[in-house]
Amino acid sequence: MNKIYSSSLFKILLISAIFCLQPALAETFTIERGSDIVGKIRTVTTQKGDTLYTIGRTYDIGIWEMQEANPKINVNKAMPIGTNVVVPSEFILPPGDRSGIVINLAELRVYYFDADGATVSTHPLGIGRMGWRTPIGETTIILKREHPIWTPTESIRAESEERGVELPDAIPAGPNNPLGDYAMNLGWNGYMMHGTNAPQSVGSRASHGCMRMYAEDIKDLFERVTVGTKVRVIYEPYKLGTKDGQLYLEAHALFTDEYYNPDNQDENELLQKAVAASNYTSSSQINWAEARELIHDDYGYPVNITSTVNARPEQSL
Repeated sequence: MNKIYSSSLFKILLISAIFCLQPALAETFTIERGSDIVGKIRTVTTQKGDTLYTIGRTYDIGIWEMQEANPKINVNKAMPIGTNVVVPSEFILPPGDRSGIVINLAELRVYYFDADGATVSTHPLGIGRMGWRTPIGETTIILKREHPIWTPTESIRAESEERGVELPDAIPAGPNNPLGDYAMNLGWNGYMMHGTNAPQSVGSRASHGCMRMYAEDIKDLFERVTVGTKVRVIYEPYKLGTKDGQLYLEAHALFTDEYYNPDNQDENELLQKAVAASNYTSSSQINWAEARELIHDDYGYPVNITSTVNARPEQSL
């Protein structure tokens, strides 16, 4: 399914943002022995004025995650009362070391693993838009700032001037500050994890490369994280994990930026790579037809691919 990160989306988001929204439902999950999956899928029924954004905001799910899980629903319109909406609040843990902060750009989501490795919290992110990539690699948190001052970089200032907007030398802390109330500087010069004065952009590709979070999410992470915490940023559009001895696939739409797929691998190559990395020992039992359908449709939540039974939640037209 073709996903276009278009500016038209923000029309409905800006309208939605004026309503009184419930705080996001942040959760910390226990990682069960023998399982790579946390959380659970929810299905909610809409009330008057609900949009994919307002529902996602309530459950701490980003807008593109909501759209991936509900491809038949028009993101630019309020939904009729009684619409069934899938909330993709079940997650396959990212591959690799489970420590510190792990950010998977492909799903626009951050994971924080507690020191004992037994629990994980996860939140949606806004990341770099086309032309302003968020880098991949390993770094650390080098500075934490409460009520930060935002000093626009020369590149951001130049871009704004091209649009006829002249930025001040600095924007003080307060409601107009693009960094929100909390910022954590990474070891990469100019890159941060921070709050935002545009919560409707969280969960989309909208920033100049930094990682935006809802106000309550960055506050939660800010209070948990210490300077020196490792940050690992990956791009894994297909994640695989096991639960109850079964293999699940979580597939997200591929980015078109060459930076994120420099070898120009197609969907099938990326799927085979993800299956191999999962170390699942019974690949002959995989329902390959279901797996390929998932990577074509990129629903963005875990689906059993070792079963012939369709395990996807019911979706509204």
